[in-house]
Amino acid sequence: MSSKEDSFQLSIGAQNVEAKFYGKLAIVNVEGPDDKVFWSQYFDKSRFEIREKDGCRNLDDIIDAIVNKGLRQIVACDSDYSFYEKSQIAHPLVVMTLSHSIESVMYCPVNLNACVQKLARDIEDHLGEINMAYDSFCDDIKEMLVYDIVNNVYKHGHSIFGDSCVRFLKSNHSVNVDKEKIEEILNTKSFPTEELNHVRDLMKTDDRSIRQIAKGHFQTGFVTNLLKQMASTISGDNCGTLSRDSLYALLVKCTSECTVDCKERNVIRKKVNRAIQYLK
Repeated sequence: MSSKEDSFQLSIGAQNVEAKFYGKLAIVNVEGPDDKVFWSQYFDKSRFEIREKDGCRNLDDIIDAIVNKGLRQIVACDSDYSFYEKSQIAHPLVVMTLSHSIESVMYCPVNLNACVQKLARDIEDHLGEINMAYDSFCDDIKEMLVYDIVNNVYKHGHSIFGDSCVRFLKSNHSVNVDKEKIEEILNTKSFPTEELNHVRDLMKTDDRSIRQIAKGHFQTGFVTNLLKQMASTISGDNCGTLSRDSLYALLVKCTSECTVDCKERNVIRKKVNRAIQYLK
């Protein structure tokens, strides 16, 4: 072995025992500060050292080291559109959300119901109304989601969803999608029919909801408008502004009303336990 290779192997070896210096079971690498708080629900800080890596590119490098170079650390990250990728990462030390991203998890209707109650100072259950509004939104964006997945998976380099759904709503404060705006952008994209049909076929086998499959950031504008509208209607007062930071603070941790039967949480817990068993 060359000195360069030996130095690299020692570097991996040193990283593999680093957690012991903190008295922890393992180091958990996450993308950024938002992810750190979210994943702390599943990785007890008394047992794990959770580190922000400042971007998904840095996580990709760590995942490569885990899969190909024997690094014994954990990566906790968004699943993105991995279900639709030809090659999926299945290593026990790579723990992914069931939904596309942590925002997709945070926007669970049960969580939103608890948030509306806080904003409106109300204790009534509004879950049915939230589900109806979300179902309508998801039905309207479904075909655009197909295009966004194709664009990402097949690297076409266009912008379909972008970072926000607001430009596709009937107004900046609406919860209703303007279907003409969606048709307008899709008509400008000429993706191969076989790629679109392949994703449509895969989507039929995906038992997740559209909320879970779609990008979380894209849904934020709809969620913000929905919460503000409902809280204002219920309380009779203007809800005012609801910043991204406020929305995050209200939703980042699952409400106590969620039960142990929550599929999303149980899937993540199983993956965490699988990672722990692998390390042992």
